[in-house]
Amino acid sequence: FASEKQQECVRCHADCASCEGPGFDDCNVCRNSKAVRYNGECLAHCPMNAYYDKTINECRANFSFSVFTVCLFPSDSTCVKECPVGYYAEDKDERVCERCHFSCKSCVGSHSVQCTTCKPGFFRQGSSCVETCSERHFGNTVTMVCEHCDPSCRQCWGHGNRKCLSCRGDYLYLSHWGQCLKSCPPNYYHDSWSKNCHRCHPTCKTCSGKENLSWLISYVVSCYEGFTLMSSICESNCTVGLYAASQVTDSLTTFHFIYKECFSLYSTNLSYFPNEKKHTATTF
Repeated sequence: FASEKQQECVRCHADCASCEGPGFDDCNVCRNSKAVRYNGECLAHCPMNAYYDKTINECRANFSFSVFTVCLFPSDSTCVKECPVGYYAEDKDERVCERCHFSCKSCVGSHSVQCTTCKPGFFRQGSSCVETCSERHFGNTVTMVCEHCDPSCRQCWGHGNRKCLSCRGDYLYLSHWGQCLKSCPPNYYHDSWSKNCHRCHPTCKTCSGKENLSWLISYVVSCYEGFTLMSSICESNCTVGLYAASQVTDSLTTFHFIYKECFSLYSTNLSYFPNEKKHTATTF
């Protein structure tokens, strides 16, 4: 600046890009572009008795606290009526807007358990926002809220007792229907190692829990008509060169087993053998 007294140019204070005198409070323009000017000083943010005016990039004093309720927004030292989305008003002497936890869209504090709404991709569980719901809960993709599983389920993918993925306590898992049951239904046996209900071999009317020969054949307790229990296996009653034609179909409520008379291995038209016996055992 030009010193009239010394009739020469004198360097401004280090904080000033231009000035009216040598002091730190004589700045017209601040050297640091992020600084704000208040009464000639270049500051990091406005003091408590002032607010930031974006139009002139300066702090103004003596504002009404009834108009501005939250001050010192950290990114640009602005005073605002309320904190923007993703921030909350920290109740300190300085009244600063602080950023919410990364999972929160809006919040009342900085912690993950202080969310009021969640960002996309997160489920609301209580006052938390989570990517995966806790045990015994599932994420409702419509409401984006964690909801309770059926009491029998440890994990599930929806409401009801047919949407279990694993079971609680002493329940047995019937994976075919996604159910957790106290005991296995007819035509199923209890695998004590996995705590699952597995289907008996189609020739078995009832069976026990230990497996034999392969995963398809378990220790048999009783056989359907046309088969004889031999060494824990249901053997066909057909003579050599003939076989028992059978058909197994599933439905939601019934297990059907159709036994037909013994047919030649070379027979191709089963309509010639009208005599058939059908046995039905309800599974639920």
